[in-house]
Amino acid sequence: MKKQVVVFAALMFCGSAQQAQTSTDCLVAQYYFNQGNANDDIGPYHGNAVGATLVPDRFGNPNAAYYLSGAPGSYINLGTTSVLKPTSGSISMWVNIADTVTAGSGYYINPILLTKCQQGPSCYEAYCIYYDISSSKVVAACTQLPCTQPSALTNSTVNAGLWHHYILAYDSTAIKLYLDGVLQDSVAKGFSSFFLAGDSVMIGNSASVSNNRFFNGTVDDIRFYNCVLSSAQVTGLYNEASPSIGINDPGSTVKKITVFPNPAEKIINFSETADVMITDTRGREITAGQNTNWTDISLLAPGIYLVTLSKKHVITGRGKFIKE
Repeated sequence: MKKQVVVFAALMFCGSAQQAQTSTDCLVAQYYFNQGNANDDIGPYHGNAVGATLVPDRFGNPNAAYYLSGAPGSYINLGTTSVLKPTSGSISMWVNIADTVTAGSGYYINPILLTKCQQGPSCYEAYCIYYDISSSKVVAACTQLPCTQPSALTNSTVNAGLWHHYILAYDSTAIKLYLDGVLQDSVAKGFSSFFLAGDSVMIGNSASVSNNRFFNGTVDDIRFYNCVLSSAQVTGLYNEASPSIGINDPGSTVKKITVFPNPAEKIINFSETADVMITDTRGREITAGQNTNWTDISLLAPGIYLVTLSKKHVITGRGKFIKE
């Protein structure tokens, strides 16, 4: 038992060390949604969540991420400030795609994040991150008028129902797209980004008459930087620990569930039937299931894991177990 406690403490220290490596030097806005709204955590650039539902984040913390339904009236508007529109910058965000949305018109995409460079019907994305329905890949792009649009793509298709970390980094030289801490694509840019004054930075809605598309999924932990992040900073953001990793802290309103056997090698059972999410001690989702009271852990690496049970997006309990 003493050895297990020491191991857990070491893992917690590693998570804290990784969190300390995340960049704040050129951070200009941060939207973690942990206060139950879309306010900027470090400044005055508050957003407005419209038709969006607060749900558990990737760590299982309640009411700490926003679910967008894929309807026209479900989005987050981060406002028109030029602070979110640097000519050289990085945007970091966690995204869990729920399903593709074919409603709407125009480009066959689901917009995750975008702001415009002009009011025309096409080639208007000053920067954007979107899910391409045809290829099932996530794409990041910038536009030079009249219609030059270099785009960076994920190396493989992105499956629905899982949390992924994306970073778009751009300057006048290149566009880079990272997925879960790994560089996916770097393409030449060759121009300085231009932005449409008075246009909002939108999450989940293309805000265009001709290309009218929407997004169905959950977004969280959005950060804007006025610099291009290094690969080490990208890794630090991907490995960032949960702000409430201590699930058994005094005063917690979420009940502790029973996980048995514990330690375990192959199968673990829970004291109630619910949707289950298993994460490592850094909050990264390992596996998930629906309406169950057990799960197979035989393929997991030995270590300490966290279990979060929920029903209809409401957390009903949390626990820990040791995989032998």
